[in-house]
Amino acid sequence: MSKERPPKTKMEHPLKTWRDAAGISQQALADRVGCAQEVIAMVETWVRDPSGPVARRIDEETGGAVARYVLRPDIF
Repeated sequence: MSKERPPKTKMEHPLKTWRDAAGISQQALADRVGCAQEVIAMVETWVRDPSGPVARRIDEETGGAVARYVLRPDIF
């Protein structure tokens, strides 16, 4: 069974949904994850996928709410 990524549409990215609910800024999440704020912005707007290590740290930081296999089904 293949893990398919949701279509890149105007739909809100699950990371943005989680971040908004958690009440933290892109910069705060980036600081926790160890990447640049611009990376979080690009992920949330479907411009780019996070690297494997960043996807893993997002998974950990969100307590699995935004799972690494959702962010990068091609490598997890």
